[in-house]
Amino acid sequence: MEAIQTMFCTVELIQRANTLILQKLNKVVKRWNYETKIAFVFEEMLPMLDPHVDFIVNFENSQNCIKKNTKDNPAFAQFMRYSTNAPELDYKELSDLLITPVQRVPRYVLLLQDLVRYTLPSHPDYEQLKVALEKVRAFADSVNERKRSRERLLQLRENILNQKDDLDTGARFFVREGVLKHKKNDDYCILFNDLLLVTRPESKRRSMTMSLAASPPAPFHFSDDSPASSPGGMSRMYDTHTKFKILSRHAITTRCRVEDLPDGKNQTHAFSLNPQGETGPTIVMEAPSSVEKVLWMRAFASLATSPLSSSSGTLHSYDGS
Repeated sequence: MEAIQTMFCTVELIQRANTLILQKLNKVVKRWNYETKIAFVFEEMLPMLDPHVDFIVNFENSQNCIKKNTKDNPAFAQFMRYSTNAPELDYKELSDLLITPVQRVPRYVLLLQDLVRYTLPSHPDYEQLKVALEKVRAFADSVNERKRSRERLLQLRENILNQKDDLDTGARFFVREGVLKHKKNDDYCILFNDLLLVTRPESKRRSMTMSLAASPPAPFHFSDDSPASSPGGMSRMYDTHTKFKILSRHAITTRCRVEDLPDGKNQTHAFSLNPQGETGPTIVMEAPSSVEKVLWMRAFASLATSPLSSSSGTLHSYDGS
């Protein structure tokens, strides 16, 4: 059963959601006339697309599970051979069928683009179609960010040396990383939606200067052979193979608080963080630039309302390895 869950993940929820969306679209189309409005269907469907996020994030695990079971499980291998000769499966392998939910969200974007393109600006639904397109496009972008975050988390799971538990909890995802001054030391901080790791790299440090003009407030993007790129400011970065040693770790809860601190004689670009709210300890950190400070504060503030952040506070902060 575990292998089945890994392979198919949320596919049943996706099938139900898309069936409901199709029913709504059919209902509108059956009553079609020149002034018919359809944009509301796409706006109403957005919450129903949430199961696609988990499916897409899990897709690589799904493919690896299929390969492993095809190799190790004779009965499953026989089923895979059958599927390529089955007309009811359109003569497709399981992997080819499972790519369909991954492609669904981008196809909704393309559909809305065509609807906007072929709708007259004078049509009563024209402006709302443009709004729906931007909302679905933003959702697609957020799915891509979660996928990249997942990939980075898996990299870090292999690269952090003194973990006390598995970083991959299923609900955890990577948010941001970079150099912050903590307790007068320039440490490398790695932020997840429910956990902040203060670390020190075990290999040679790389430097990178990024243009402040191109500073979107988004997580870093990575490739297998390039160093991490910062969304802005001056920050020392490391390639994807760098090993890190944990110096301290702090649970991030939905009660976490982040506050701006004024520049002074002994600190610049500083902010305070209460990972578990007013009852927890306060951490003071300094960013390498004003832009980095804003981006870090924005990242922490977003987690204060994230439903995926830890709400129990059971993972206590600790110093040392």
